[in-house]
Amino acid sequence: MNPALYPVVCFLTGSTPRGGGIWRDILWAHPLGLLRRDPPLPLLTSALHFLDFKVHPPSLARWREKPLREHYPFGWRGELFVDSGGFSLILDPHLDLSRYGIPPEQLPEGILGLQLDWGADRIASLDWPIPPGLDPEEAKRRQQATLNAALRTGRRLAEMPPERRPRWLIPVHGTDPEDLTAFLREVLGRLQAEGLLELADGVAVGSLVLRRRNGWAAEILAFVRAVRRVLPEGMRLHVFGMTGSILPFLMAEGADSFDAASYVQNARHLIFLDPRSRRGIPLAEMEGLRRYPCACPVCEGRSPREDLGILRGRRPGRKSAVYAALALHNLEMDLDLFREAAEAQRTGRLSAFLQDLPRRFPTLRWPKAGASSRSVFPAVRPHAPDDYDLRHRPWRPSPEKRILLLLPCSQEKPYTASRSFRRVWRAVERALGEETRRIQVVFVSGLYGPVPLEEAGEEAVLSYDFRLHPADREGIARVAERVEALLQRTDGAFRLRVAFCPSPAYREAIRRGGRKAEDLVVFGSWRDLPRLVRWLRRALESSGKLGRKRNRRRGRDGR
Repeated sequence: MNPALYPVVCFLTGSTPRGGGIWRDILWAHPLGLLRRDPPLPLLTSALHFLDFKVHPPSLARWREKPLREHYPFGWRGELFVDSGGFSLILDPHLDLSRYGIPPEQLPEGILGLQLDWGADRIASLDWPIPPGLDPEEAKRRQQATLNAALRTGRRLAEMPPERRPRWLIPVHGTDPEDLTAFLREVLGRLQAEGLLELADGVAVGSLVLRRRNGWAAEILAFVRAVRRVLPEGMRLHVFGMTGSILPFLMAEGADSFDAASYVQNARHLIFLDPRSRRGIPLAEMEGLRRYPCACPVCEGRSPREDLGILRGRRPGRKSAVYAALALHNLEMDLDLFREAAEAQRTGRLSAFLQDLPRRFPTLRWPKAGASSRSVFPAVRPHAPDDYDLRHRPWRPSPEKRILLLLPCSQEKPYTASRSFRRVWRAVERALGEETRRIQVVFVSGLYGPVPLEEAGEEAVLSYDFRLHPADREGIARVAERVEALLQRTDGAFRLRVAFCPSPAYREAIRRGGRKAEDLVVFGSWRDLPRLVRWLRRALESSGKLGRKRNRRRGRDGR
């Protein structure tokens, strides 16, 4: 089976296809918009994504009058995969679609109706994802709801003429690989018993996105490996929400298709995927560049300096177009890696390809190939939040420290080697000189919470791989709780407590943790860096240290 990577898109962003902000550009307004590509790309959309854009029922009815591809005049003929949108139901358990003509008791059939109206070539039936740590009874309830929805969808598909029937993927979820395979066997058995199994094109493994955010590469690969071992020969295996560096290793485990949403998510945070290292670079760190360090067609003729000028209102232009171009560049990087891996698989060189990736991109934490191409293991040990917790350690700040500076962690280890830290620290050192020694730096890890600079060399800190995401509410709450404990421990110990955090998820965690600390000042943008430095200077001046040094310098200069 040919491998496929589906970019995730949103079509229903308003009452007509002419609107949609960033999606207008991603789909068609940009010369390399996804609907304009030749050969056409396959695309995936959620059946319920219109809920994110507050599309009213009359507008939805107009959208349903003809297939999605017919709403756009670009002749796109790529494959359309319409997912069920089950994740939306998990985010809002009280969601009622009755106003859209889908009563609660008809959810599986209602979702199928949307998928058919929009001309889906491939569908996934309604499902209920299972995030890590979910109560076992609730996980079992969601599995049964997913199974019942699959049976009801299969019965409706059986009533349709074969030529009108979309290819059907059955979603499967589990708390661990063993639970997942047990559920998969139950699903296959029930479908077989009702004569519906022959209608299924394959299965789609879900609930892995949060595990990847937590750096659990080995577990993700184990989930996919377990499914492929149970799945009957000839059935397709799709993995929801997986793209980027883990993708070739999933292919080695037998996965056939994937979908990519991170290209847009990173662009919304102004992250540029570097083609040389495959690391995400904040656009603000490229401010001085006249050209993007990339030869892809999206970046041709574009300038980080000019794009930042548009975003800051200093140059004419549409901000949504800048975000969209960044997203399309990021997607090009994902597609490049996917195509390389697919070609290596086709020619029997996938194992050698996997082994070569760490050499090509040495700064990334890659899984590494085992004895066979179907056996892959993580380069770093998975870690849990309790592997490092400052609340249970004897650390105390040095009495000479006058300022507490909270900074977000970085994917690069040690934290001090990251480009973002070096940028902040250079600005501080230029302004304060040797007085920087009076600043106590504490990094805020998305997994561990506060990590003082002195302890950033701990094994658990150096070897984990995790990035806090705005949708990870449990992770944000955990970090906030630990930040609050740090601020309580250091209450009265510093003249100034300040945080510099351009990352939205980390900034939210710090602000929540600092609600009871009235003296905490949070700077949330790279544009605030000069102001941060001024605050640090004032705090040291008021302590009498920097002020005396500056006065002596003025005397020597005769000013």
